[in-house]
Amino acid sequence: MTQANGLDLRELAWASGIFEGEGCIHATKRGGAALSVEMADGDVMDRFHRAVGRLGGLNGPYSRGPRGGHHGLKPLWRWQVERFEYAQAVLALLWFGLGERRRMRAQEVFAAVRTRPAGKRIRGQRRCWRGHDLTAEGAVYKTSVKWRCRQCMRLWRHNHRERGL
Repeated sequence: MTQANGLDLRELAWASGIFEGEGCIHATKRGGAALSVEMADGDVMDRFHRAVGRLGGLNGPYSRGPRGGHHGLKPLWRWQVERFEYAQAVLALLWFGLGERRRMRAQEVFAAVRTRPAGKRIRGQRRCWRGHDLTAEGAVYKTSVKWRCRQCMRLWRHNHRERGL
């Protein structure tokens, strides 16, 4: 076995092949980056998890089909990593074995994560409910009931101070 920093290079080469064939690189709803692999073979998924240094989580088996019934389908296992640093680390481990399309997708997702504006957008909206712009300067905040932009939040705080709330 050829090892570097406690990781088996043959296993990493095997894992990069699994990720190339079955893996997914995507942006999360919160604007981060995530990697995942789903398949029905639990032993293969456990080997993959060990090969990437046990980064991320391995969950399963999950039943498939209507209402969780099998209907002839094998249960699924899912490996996933959503933490930005771990996703970067796993991609760095597997990079040498990834194809051009996966590499381009990784660069696209990670570039979007690095350049996203501060604050949260509400499902792609560009303006708040009062019409204020939701840019980096108009970051969104959650109050007890509603999402508010920075300008609305200032008004809300001002009104609450006047009322003594």
